Amino acid sequence: FNEGIGLMHIKAYGFDDNLILSGANLSHDYFNNRQDRYMLFTNVTNLNNYFEDLIKTIATFSFTLKPDKNSFKLVLSDIPDPSSQSRLFKKQASLVMKCFIEKWMKKQDIQLNQLEQFDTIIFPVIQMAPFSIRQDENATLYILDTITKYNNYYHNEDEYWQVFFTSGYFNFTQKYKERILNSSAKFRLLAASPEANGFYHSKGISKYIPMAYTFLEYQFFNDIIRYGKSHLIKIEEYKRSNWTFHAKGLWCYMNRQKWPSLTIIGSSNYGYRSTERDLEAQVILVTTNDSLRKALHD
Repeated sequence: FNEGIGLMHIKAYGFDDNLILSGANLSHDYFNNRQDRYMLFTNVTNLNNYFEDLIKTIATFSFTLKPDKNSFKLVLSDIPDPSSQSRLFKKQASLVMKCFIEKWMKKQDIQLNQLEQFDTIIFPVIQMAPFSIRQDENATLYILDTITKYNNYYHNEDEYWQVFFTSGYFNFTQKYKERILNSSAKFRLLAASPEANGFYHSKGISKYIPMAYTFLEYQFFNDIIRYGKSHLIKIEEYKRSNWTFHAKGLWCYMNRQKWPSLTIIGSSNYGYRSTERDLEAQVILVTTNDSLRKALHD
């Protein structure tokens, strides 16, 4: 119930000039029997500095745990209390994040012709709807719209783009569902089976969560049939004995190419909570490097 209100959902791990970006938490299941995604960026100083600055910026309007006798207490820095002064808190936190975005836009003011010397480009995006920041959602919708426009324009079986879209919790927002259903591209959607959902056989009301996601999946499956898109959109479920599934992301294959040219990796599940409630961070990676494209595909 607490998570439904919204939480800090970013999963980024920096070590010197190396960065691991993931959708995974640092807990027992993720190192043993939970399928997830991890991407290691080696010696990418700018990207690591960005994420270090992002986490430090979020920390300026976060509680700090401090020792208090045999326990800990939560200490808030000199900002309004988010529970008793929520409007003031949101206003100040929004201003802090706006300054962060403006600073990095100035730092990375690169002209398009400068990018031609690279075979791989990385765009970091964040989603913090409570602070009116929707970079990730807008960028993802732009990608889906571009794919739709291209396929609708050519409408040629040999020119179809293909998109792989996965989420541990199958609950795409209405905007994402509309883009998928109205596109002429081919989509393969991967979600956790009920048995691979982390809440399967849990105690209390949470044991009904896998059934709820199955119901949402069933509704979308009916939408696919209603739109006459069952030849273009396929839904698959991950099921592996004693394993759970938590991976998320998007892969885009241009013109029926066998390897993807674009992927998105990070923390978003592409559902309502990710777009409206949580603090999320992702990167959009675009590449013409064949060895990297093959690795992303594999």
